[in-house]
Amino acid sequence: MKRPINFYRGLSLLIEDIDNNTVIVKDKFGNSVMLSTNLNPNTELLAESVITPKVNDTLIYFQTNEILNLLEHLRLNNIKIVKNNYLWEESLIFQDVDGYRILIKQRKELSHEQILSIYKEGVVKIKKIMNSKNSKLYDINLDDKWTIREEFHHLVERDLNSLFLIKTALAEPGKKYNPTFYDADLWLESLKYNSLPIETSLKLFELIRTYVLELINSLNRLQEGHLLINGKKVTLIEKIRDLATHSLEHILNIEKKINKLSGEY
Repeated sequence: MKRPINFYRGLSLLIEDIDNNTVIVKDKFGNSVMLSTNLNPNTELLAESVITPKVNDTLIYFQTNEILNLLEHLRLNNIKIVKNNYLWEESLIFQDVDGYRILIKQRKELSHEQILSIYKEGVVKIKKIMNSKNSKLYDINLDDKWTIREEFHHLVERDLNSLFLIKTALAEPGKKYNPTFYDADLWLESLKYNSLPIETSLKLFELIRTYVLELINSLNRLQEGHLLINGKKVTLIEKIRDLATHSLEHILNIEKKINKLSGEY
């Protein structure tokens, strides 16, 4: 593991050695990933927040506040990079020395008004692209992890699963909260998202976001809304930001798939 360890240390990420075949890589924001040459690494050593990726498959997420330095380091090491610059963040996507796919993000400062605007905008954007004209493309797999239909249902699922957290933060600010972790791939397969109709879920997505915005506007508690999760204060506005940007990332990806498939079918 010497080669990947040196690579990640060059990115200013923290390395925790487990054994000769396994390391845990951490960023300064608490995100952790186990990298291992073992087929079945000992996941009992890990906290719930740690994921075990697969080479050339899982996209590993880290955060940084030094993206320009990282970009220079990657270029000096002749690493091929895809650079994105969005309203809410900058990001770098690349493969490490062992073939793991890495995405490093640097968040941009946004006002509360900007965050709520992005949250609301997600409904407009998804309704625009998930229409009957594109329906013939929903189930074509582009050698990607999910089809358009499956990725859309995952997007809605994230908002639905977060609704109770949002209401708790508004109703009981400061309450200790234990989030429920779930396997998105398992849900996708078990709930048969590959054949689930789009229309009802699209209406549900719009209703959830409209409902949340009405709650926030009527209660005027956005500033004080927060929860204690694993001993850390998580503010309501940060959760709304995560949902807003998560959905837009998927919407952009769905839009790219539709544009590519439209030229082929």
